[in-house]
Amino acid sequence: MKAVQPLPKPPLTIVGRYIPTRAKKLAALQSYMKLVKFLLPTDTSITTSHVWHSDLHVENIFVNPVKPTEIVGIIDWQSIALVPLFENSPQPGLLDYDGPPLNGLERPEEPKNLDQLDPLQRAAAFDNYMDMTLASYYQNLIYYTNKRLFRAIEFRETISYALLGTARNILIDGEAVYQERVADELEKAWNTLPGVQALNDPPYPFTFSKEELSAIQKDYEGMCDGIMCMAQIQEEMGDLFPSDRCISHERYDDAKETLKAYKHKVLNEFARDEEEKAAVIAWWPYD
Repeated sequence: MKAVQPLPKPPLTIVGRYIPTRAKKLAALQSYMKLVKFLLPTDTSITTSHVWHSDLHVENIFVNPVKPTEIVGIIDWQSIALVPLFENSPQPGLLDYDGPPLNGLERPEEPKNLDQLDPLQRAAAFDNYMDMTLASYYQNLIYYTNKRLFRAIEFRETISYALLGTARNILIDGEAVYQERVADELEKAWNTLPGVQALNDPPYPFTFSKEELSAIQKDYEGMCDGIMCMAQIQEEMGDLFPSDRCISHERYDDAKETLKAYKHKVLNEFARDEEEKAAVIAWWPYD
């Protein structure tokens, strides 16, 4: 007798306009299984395993106080992994850049019309520009000093890597996004994928009816609406929002009451009909 486990509640979206099902998750997994051999990089120099420290930030790097550019020690090695290089080639966390992707090695454009913004907006735009510039300098440094790592960084900007990465979340909250990219963006780029070219340019392995495309797009839009709703709740709650589903003991009661109020708000303003309201209640992650 098999135990039937309930589907996990998505951590990044409010369920209602999109409702996850086992069938939808299995369909996305089947798409992934058909595609994975075409998505993996063909450049063997970035598929070999490397030891990688994934938590480099200012608190884990010790420098010589007399000569701050000299690194004398790095701590927190317990979370390192031995994985393909393309899996672990993001910019170091100490750069603290979380903006739009950089355009190759080009220098970022300075923000326009800064004088038309209020002081807070102007400061935020300038700070983002400085973070982007520093990230660009790092990318140029890697290009000139470590070509292999730079090729891995380039691969991470492709749709092949995006679909490999999204597949990790199919069982949690990524199936609608995955299927939308398969039905739309991937087909348009199919013949440009190195993995496809290396396997003698096979035809695109999927066909979708108008009804299927419409259903996939509706699921995707519903998922995006739920993500924006969750992001708004998180922004408005600030420190009261339970990071990783956890909250400090002294703030537990306040957080619980605030989330209860937001649940009523979602039911009244986000859910559009009785089916969506029932889904919000069934999938609400904070009861």
